[in-house]
Amino acid sequence: MNDPRLTRLADAASILLFDSGCGDDDIRNAAAVASLDELFRDITGMREDKIEQLDSAIALPSGGAAISPLDAARCLLDSRRTAMFLRGVYAAIQEAQRRFPGEVIHVLYAGCGPFAPLCLPLLPLLVGQPVHFTLLDVHARSIESVREILTALQLAENVDCLVCDATHYRNPDNRPLHVVVSETMQRALEKEPQVAILMNTAPQLTPGGVMVPEMIAVDAVLTDLSKELGGDGVVPSMRGPWSGRIPLGRILEVDRERVCDFEKLARASAGVPSHLPSMRIAVPSFVAVQYSLVLATTIRTFGMHELREYESGLTHPLMVNGWHAGEELEFIYCLGEKPGFTIS
Repeated sequence: MNDPRLTRLADAASILLFDSGCGDDDIRNAAAVASLDELFRDITGMREDKIEQLDSAIALPSGGAAISPLDAARCLLDSRRTAMFLRGVYAAIQEAQRRFPGEVIHVLYAGCGPFAPLCLPLLPLLVGQPVHFTLLDVHARSIESVREILTALQLAENVDCLVCDATHYRNPDNRPLHVVVSETMQRALEKEPQVAILMNTAPQLTPGGVMVPEMIAVDAVLTDLSKELGGDGVVPSMRGPWSGRIPLGRILEVDRERVCDFEKLARASAGVPSHLPSMRIAVPSFVAVQYSLVLATTIRTFGMHELREYESGLTHPLMVNGWHAGEELEFIYCLGEKPGFTIS
């Protein structure tokens, strides 16, 4: 690697992919994503103080809002999120290579943002391998930025970049789709189009193809937030959820099989459904006054690679209002312009 920028990319990717997860790895991961952020901003000129780049979020009729390119760029700095997703994508590609020997592995990255952080750092590791990427984003500025990075680092071979709403993308019939990647979410799957994107793209996978994230789970939990959020001076991500929680049940699980079922229901109803099948949970008849009802998110990107609670902005708890002890709650995950849970 004669270009020092390419060496820098490969070094950061190596840390994010292969550090053991022990000791000072969180510090090393944070330094690696900071290095990538600086590298990508230097190439693209995408800076916080350039007012012409402050594109707004775009509302997607099929589900949620696509955040602005600058907001998407900031996601890179959620170091645990970037590391676990990058490891999941790399593991998914390796699994696809095992399942489909002799085929060119086609990876679709839906909602790549301006830095494509869940695929672009892998490219130096995959040089010479039969892997093809299609990168999508609804923001033209994001796709322009990704192309600038690919060109500058001479990594554009075997990569297509398309300005496209991923909730409507159609994979070409002549190219099997082996891996779908999308991280377009917030905690408890609110506001952003993650579910809508997966409902469109996962059914297009070739049989045996894989999805990243492999599984997203949202659970209803009663907890004392003063204990959860550092009342004892311990950072939640270093400690994990408080042991005094009262679990109430899983209200949504998203994996390839389920999103394909959701898509079949949509087709059967001859249109875009307004919500997914509801889930009921019972709240105990007595709940201590200091307890809150929260939605807890966990994410398995692929295989052994997981984002547990508090490890990322994606997995912090979301408080739920409008409930009472002793009642049965119906949780409904709404699709459309404002994705997220409602209760009744």
